[in-house]
Amino acid sequence: SGALVIRNSENGEVLLQRKLAGGDDAKELAWSPEGSQMACSDGAQAVLVLDSKTLETITRLTAPDPILGIHWDAEGKRLALGHGRTLVISNPITGESKVFERKFSKQPVMDVDWSSDGKIIITGSVNFFIVDPVTEDVTRSTTILTGHRLDVDIDENGSRVALPSSCLLYTSD
Repeated sequence: SGALVIRNSENGEVLLQRKLAGGDDAKELAWSPEGSQMACSDGAQAVLVLDSKTLETITRLTAPDPILGIHWDAEGKRLALGHGRTLVISNPITGESKVFERKFSKQPVMDVDWSSDGKIIITGSVNFFIVDPVTEDVTRSTTILTGHRLDVDIDENGSRVALPSSCLLYTSD
């Protein structure tokens, strides 16, 4: 059965453990910036927002496809969730959501991250996309990606991208 386990980083001791209803281990998770909450996929096409000290559910957000990316904004007020060919920006406290459906060509959303200017960087199976949640503009990068499932991290200035070494990155003209 699926579970979320929080361990001490120094000695591996289990600090908290929670069974997940989806029957699968948490595949994606993200701590809120101040560390009081965490969001994780539950294996049943949903994201649980949990109190990080107790793992009690604060809210549950559902999606029609498996969640492949979760990331909090810098203020800890919004979550970017990637699933299928859809990006959802959600406020887990109010339940308000903005959905960007099928604006990423035919590429599935593989991972999401926020840049320091409040835009969302999406890794598709081939390209990066930059989404402005205010204007709803979606820009496809000229950078092409190859490799296996991608995990992307953007630095605090939004100017550098970290990718696993199994990925090749090149820019087209």
